[in-house]
Amino acid sequence: MATIKMLHRFSTSPQTGVVEGHRFHLQLGVCSFWIVNCAASSSFVVSMGGVLSGRKGSGSDTRNIISTSGTPSTGYTSTNTTSTSTSSCFHLSSALIEKQLKKTAKRDMPVEVNTEKEKHFDGLVQEFFGAPSANYSVNGGAIEVLERWFSELGIRWVLRLADGADAGELEHTFPSQERPYAARSWIRALTEIIGTSHSASSLFPDHSSQFARFTQEAVLKMLPFVDVIVATSDEAFLSKLVDAPYKKLETLLNVRDALSKALSKIQSPSESEASEEVRRIQGEMVTLLSAKEGKVDEAIWNTMEDIRRGILEPMERGGNSSGTHTPRVSPIIYNVTRSVISYVLFLRTSYSSVAPILYEAASRGKIVTEIGNTNPLSSLAVEMISCIEEKVNKKSQSFLDQSIRFLFLTNNSYLIWQLLHQSISDTVPESHMQALTNKTDDYVRDYVQVSWAPLLSCLNSTTPFRLGRDSPLAKFEREFQETYNTQKLWPVRNPELRRELREAIAEKVIPGFTKYLADNNITARERKVFFSFLKDRKRNVTPKKMEEMLQELFEG
Repeated sequence: MATIKMLHRFSTSPQTGVVEGHRFHLQLGVCSFWIVNCAASSSFVVSMGGVLSGRKGSGSDTRNIISTSGTPSTGYTSTNTTSTSTSSCFHLSSALIEKQLKKTAKRDMPVEVNTEKEKHFDGLVQEFFGAPSANYSVNGGAIEVLERWFSELGIRWVLRLADGADAGELEHTFPSQERPYAARSWIRALTEIIGTSHSASSLFPDHSSQFARFTQEAVLKMLPFVDVIVATSDEAFLSKLVDAPYKKLETLLNVRDALSKALSKIQSPSESEASEEVRRIQGEMVTLLSAKEGKVDEAIWNTMEDIRRGILEPMERGGNSSGTHTPRVSPIIYNVTRSVISYVLFLRTSYSSVAPILYEAASRGKIVTEIGNTNPLSSLAVEMISCIEEKVNKKSQSFLDQSIRFLFLTNNSYLIWQLLHQSISDTVPESHMQALTNKTDDYVRDYVQVSWAPLLSCLNSTTPFRLGRDSPLAKFEREFQETYNTQKLWPVRNPELRRELREAIAEKVIPGFTKYLADNNITARERKVFFSFLKDRKRNVTPKKMEEMLQELFEG
């Protein structure tokens, strides 16, 4: 791709007759050109150097492109030879040159930086420190200026918050539907304050000390909100879409991100060297923000632990109603399995924010990493999943119907495997994933064995073949219809698992049924007559029809 880099501009003087022109560096692939465009004579001088035809030249090659008609023509001159060739001309498209010249001229235009925000900030700072001393704040400055700026930023309400505010301050200040908006407004304002101060210091380096003091004053007024949000109860974050603990955790993570970015911005080097006073003020702000960040980190971990206990402790008390000691209960997904899945996916989605907290917890032994080289999220997920696997197995023992029990285990085990496979399988040991896969396969096999394999025993008769109401064929088809009707609407929500179960049942039942019909030479006509005699034509199931029926299983 061709690129042109302007290196020098020529100016025209009416008195001296110096022509206007531009000198450009044109790069086409591996070739490099110097182009001097003299507008008065419409001539181009092209110097070509670098690699030509895959070989590196020892000197520079020059092409003089001279044209008065606007169409370049080329004469080739090599510093390595004395010959001049016009037969192997290198033609530069005039359209290409014109296009590149326009692009370069446009790129060389001074970039107009919008400094209105920084100018406004500078004006606020000058007004702040130019106010009468009676209106000065603790650090010197007019509080009303800060109030006006906070109003512009949409966070004047933070001035009502005080250090050590109690847990009900947020509930008192905002109704429940406005609390998430309050946090977002605060985050947006903190980002704006730190960012504007940083960019203004680059534009107005002489005012850096005042900017730093003004920013510090603003940040001091902002930080009490952190204490309030940390102390606020889960119930204050009630949402129609998200459970309250998750909403609080999400809010805390967003606040932490804002604090972390503010710290990074303050500590990033500026274009001008900071004075000793500026460095001192920045150090004080870093100390304050770091302390608040640590407080939020602790609140995040505590909220995560509250969520974990909220998921697992009801299971310890047997508070889940997914199953009872009756054979008719549906083999649905255990509620706690869904909760763990939701929790792990939430942490996975927010991993960039929650990772520092998880690593800190791991360093303090709050997360035990016993599964090899894995990150703390994987350790936490595997720990919780191992816990619920044990509880799910215990829960399954309450089902009297073994078919329901093994389908319940299959549903839950497959969902857990799917979670790990699709979200964090790259950090979970392969041996753990394989063990979970084997366990799910075992549950599928056990389910088929207790539900559908017994049907084949109806066909294992040592008595001579006969057709009748109590014949092996009649018993088999009667048992098949009963099992099919009972389990047709049992829920298996995952399409892949449904397909796997249907295939496993078909592979178990249909070959044995087909073999029985072939061994006894039972024709379709004989079976039709037989079931017509029994006045039960619906039981006249062929292997093909049986396969079609099995494709309708588990749609509940």
